[in-house]
Amino acid sequence: ALVFWLRWICRTTRVARLSRRAEGRRPLAIPRRFRAMWYRVLAAAGLRRPDTGVVTLGDRALYGRDDLDLDHGLAALAPQFPEYLFTQSTVAREIAVDPDLAVAEVLAHLSLPADLAARNPHDLSGGEMRRLALALALLSPRPLVLLDEPTAALDAAGRRDVARMVRESRPEAAVAVASHDVGFLRACGCDLRVLTAIGLETIAAK
Repeated sequence: ALVFWLRWICRTTRVARLSRRAEGRRPLAIPRRFRAMWYRVLAAAGLRRPDTGVVTLGDRALYGRDDLDLDHGLAALAPQFPEYLFTQSTVAREIAVDPDLAVAEVLAHLSLPADLAARNPHDLSGGEMRRLALALALLSPRPLVLLDEPTAALDAAGRRDVARMVRESRPEAAVAVASHDVGFLRACGCDLRVLTAIGLETIAAK
């Protein structure tokens, strides 16, 4: 399967570039240590133009003359605070924003009752909101999935459930996870990278 190779050149050319290469199915995980990592996640999703340099997804350079680039159709983001993601009045309408997703499929994937579709997503519990945001990203057909701190405020059972969702993600998708929780990342079967002053460095497997 194709996965994305994230190369962040921070202190030299300040270019954030994503290119594709073939290598196994393991997601790439980035233990989050600096606020700069979040900016890079936003930049990769098309939500924040970098101050300098360019962002390339596959063969497409993002942003052009605009500060946002939401039409590339290449990346899906589940943010740390999922309430910021939701803009629709019901869960069903929120799911329907992505025409490739079916309401029943998403709720079944989350083991959530069908009547949840009529509720406002902001009325869900914190855990339900997080799981919904993750499902919208992981079930999306976009080739790059970005997850920011997906286990924040979850208990051990919730973290295990999220790790299962990442492990069962589409094999053709590249999944990049920004997190402080290295144990969770290992449970996901991730290849680990840590952001340092000179870029991303590999963490040896244990």
